Amino acid sequence: MITLYDCAQNENITNTINTENNVCQESISSDNSSQDRYLDRNSRIGFLNVCGLKSRMKYEEFTQLIEQYPIFCVAETKLDQFDIINLENYKFFSKPRTEKYRRKSGGLGFFVHSSLIDDCVILDSNCEYVYWLKMKMCINGNDENLVIGCMYIPPE
Repeated sequence: MITLYDCAQNENITNTINTENNVCQESISSDNSSQDRYLDRNSRIGFLNVCGLKSRMKYEEFTQLIEQYPIFCVAETKLDQFDIINLENYKFFSKPRTEKYRRKSGGLGFFVHSSLIDDCVILDSNCEYVYWLKMKMCINGNDENLVIGCMYIPPE
């Protein structure tokens, strides 16, 4: 289930996707008190080349930046498969660099708000410089997929 918040109308829009019957149902209710951010067609997606994610996560200003977006992409995370990144209300998906290296370098990632986790899938890619995220959404009563790509082109 995806809950969308329409800032212009001050309405919560609850969308339910029934995968067995491929039916998308919408219900709308007014709620002026909601402060949550959910993905809709007007949502923004953030991106930043972080030059080392673990060191950036120590700064409150950085985590506050991420929290402004339902999805936030990062490049040059400099993580490996053993690093764990935690941020309250977000799940972090990591694609560390796979090439042999002397020190940690490269890497891509997505922070996805917890309200969207059930409707997102990481897509496989053979290229270590591209990371794909597919979101299942219900827009105007239709099931839609949004594919978001995060990429990094290293200097030669």
